[in-house]
Amino acid sequence: MPFICIGPVCIPWTALVPIVVWLARPIWVRLPPEYQQGFLNIVRKKLSNEKFVNGAPEQVVASERAKEADAAAKIEVLQAQLDALG
Repeated sequence: MPFICIGPVCIPWTALVPIVVWLARPIWVRLPPEYQQGFLNIVRKKLSNEKFVNGAPEQVVASERAKEADAAAKIEVLQAQLDALG
């Protein structure tokens, strides 16, 4: 079994594979679902503010709606992954 040595410390190559796979995932996948839910709550609160929706440029409101949809999709993916783990 091949080993990787860094200074006096040697670890088997197979121990690094899960770490490399985890680091290769996008950052939003590595964040806990609670972070994404909190972000979604903030965006929804902003969109529920009529003063913001009526006063902001249409591009900004569209951007916030896209953020809402993106966060909801990410939460669904994370939940599916958690359900698959058991």
